Amino acid sequence: MVLTSAARPGIDGPPCGPLSGRTDRGLLLSLRHLGDAVIAAGFVQALRKQNPAMPVNVLGLPQHEEVFRSLCRIDRYFRIDLPLFRHHRRSEASMAAALRTLRAVRRSRHRFCINLIGDVRENLIGRLSGATWNIAPTWAPGHLFRNKITGKLSFPAANCAIPIPAEYRSYYDSLRFFAARLGLERLSSPTPSRVSASAQPGHRLLVALHPGASHPSRRWPAAKWKSLITALSARGCRLLLIGAPDEEPALRSEYGEEIDRFRIDVVATGLQGFFSALSAADALVGMDSLSAHAAHILGVPSVVLNGSADFVIMTPPGSAAVSAGHLCPQFPCYYRFPCTGTANEFVCCRGIEVEEVLHSLDRLLRAPPPAAN
Repeated sequence: MVLTSAARPGIDGPPCGPLSGRTDRGLLLSLRHLGDAVIAAGFVQALRKQNPAMPVNVLGLPQHEEVFRSLCRIDRYFRIDLPLFRHHRRSEASMAAALRTLRAVRRSRHRFCINLIGDVRENLIGRLSGATWNIAPTWAPGHLFRNKITGKLSFPAANCAIPIPAEYRSYYDSLRFFAARLGLERLSSPTPSRVSASAQPGHRLLVALHPGASHPSRRWPAAKWKSLITALSARGCRLLLIGAPDEEPALRSEYGEEIDRFRIDVVATGLQGFFSALSAADALVGMDSLSAHAAHILGVPSVVLNGSADFVIMTPPGSAAVSAGHLCPQFPCYYRFPCTGTANEFVCCRGIEVEEVLHSLDRLLRAPPPAAN
């Protein structure tokens, strides 16, 4: 799908004007999860492509810097350890450091501050950045993404709000609409073509597996990962286990027998190494997390094991989502987890069967590459 802006400058375009051919300094916010940072890096790619002379800075969490340094070109990264959510630890020292960072951001005098979430908190931080234009999406009533943000109330801090119609149910489609309204007519969306190019006689497909996830609701049982490993190995696939450095001991402990038996490579390194290893794969099987979004930006097709949200929202284009939400009468619960402590706990993910994953992978690998967006 190609979404182009029908806005006429000065009539119904955004108040900031189109972000094309500009040389003004821009700022992007990245204050949520690593997967969100990967998506934001794709947006920076599009912004850079149409504004090669625009200095682009990022205000984001310290752990996100490597994402942007690895996947796109930025001029400056402002690290801010901001306690944005309830579970984040707050201290006087962290708040004082955040205020110092915001003062440094204000001194840089940005013309634009863009956040891709549109939550009341990001909008407020954009306002505090001192940018002339505080640009953010605003989600129409009934839009699925409203279930993914905590602050659902409108907030006037964004003086350049881009309304996103509810018909764009996917976050990826919504961002393409958002970008098009800003004059960025094509948001980066690589075409996963490596599988069709490598599916030749004698070629053994390399399938990357990413079992890790930050929340237990997104963790598929280890026994099912082991069954998947055995099934894929029986098909002649080469396998790669990927994860973060702190996940390596658990990966080697949990899957040590399979690693030795099937000669599986394990890559548990920094994000740059993670992206490099993933880019060499023919396909990915992973959770609804960082790896699926990274695979998309790298052009690697993926099977996404979905959790408690409607899979339509965050599944990258060209990917295959697998869900057992039909087993839960409360699905989708959007992280409320009424099933916690019951026999049905996290069944929306844990109930996914190995055969479903294999079927989705087969279908994905047989499908022709999707049209470029």
